[in-house]
Amino acid sequence: MTRLATGELHSPSYSPEGFAHFCIGGWLAKKDDGRWLSDDDFRMVLIRSGDTLRTHALWQVGQFKEIDEKLAFLRGVWPLQLSARTPAAVSRLIYIVFEDEAHFPAMAEAVRPLLARTDARTTHLSLLGDKNERIIAAHPEIVLDLLSDNLSDDAANWPYGIANLLERISEARAELSDDPRFRRLRELWEKR
Repeated sequence: MTRLATGELHSPSYSPEGFAHFCIGGWLAKKDDGRWLSDDDFRMVLIRSGDTLRTHALWQVGQFKEIDEKLAFLRGVWPLQLSARTPAAVSRLIYIVFEDEAHFPAMAEAVRPLLARTDARTTHLSLLGDKNERIIAAHPEIVLDLLSDNLSDDAANWPYGIANLLERISEARAELSDDPRFRRLRELWEKR
């Protein structure tokens, strides 16, 4: 499977999206002694594959109905290697967190060790809309943690709407304006 995911083994019908779907199905399928596709084997596929397979796997994880399965994947399968911390993967991880309002704190805790500061404008911070307004109001410090872990030192490459987001964090909990993480982000924004 790893050889197929990395391109060492060629197949005319191979697609990263389809293979991600196959791996997710194998990981979800359980047998008497565990999962059909083990955490370790799936992690190896993710480490050696490209962004398309990884981001599609994450998209599918975001569709899981059960929080326990999402957390098991993020904590047990998703690789910690820097090679998996691409802007596209980090963006998808953050998207998964903000899509699950009911479990936002647990999802954020699971994802934080997997993040990296990215320099790409493509980092998708899905922070617009009523649902995310409620998340920011209820959990401003967690949102600040995610931003601090993800935004690079070059504010010119930050996604649209960050200044608004910092303001909303400050409004939700005024004392966060004095937090070193908040001050760092505001200073970087003002220097851009």
